[in-house]
Amino acid sequence: MTSVKRYALVLCTFVLPMFGWAKDAGAQSTALTVSGSPAPFTVTTAVAGSQPIPLTDAITTYFVKAKNAAGPQKITAHLDSPMPAGTTLTITMSAPSGATSLGPVTLDMTDRDIVINIARDNGSTNGITYVFTATVSAGVLAPQTRTVTLTESSYP
Repeated sequence: MTSVKRYALVLCTFVLPMFGWAKDAGAQSTALTVSGSPAPFTVTTAVAGSQPIPLTDAITTYFVKAKNAAGPQKITAHLDSPMPAGTTLTITMSAPSGATSLGPVTLDMTDRDIVINIARDNGSTNGITYVFTATVSAGVLAPQTRTVTLTESSYP
């Protein structure tokens, strides 16, 4: 029984703030901006004997404008460093009209397609949902940050 109580205390100390930013990959007359960073993901409670409950942040939005005469655009995402062992971060970006969202996509340091086939668009604001998941095996971690880089570029 003591180990179950200690397990609950260990999870109370885990914090992982996440920050996002965006860049334009040089497409003609395109724009990609993000409304801000999601709030820190803090595991504050856990049910003894169970895995922690995934944490969700759906407050962040992005604005995309695709005017590239060369064809449709896509948005990719990657992290600046790996997630700690026993943790994952997924991103889901709602798609503008006519485009396709591939989310939820698990993020790592490799560019992953998130939204594809963004046609000529005068600009629209869409939602971003982050889900942070930790397992018991993550143990006690010091507060950390990860940067999510979003890039708009030609598709395919």
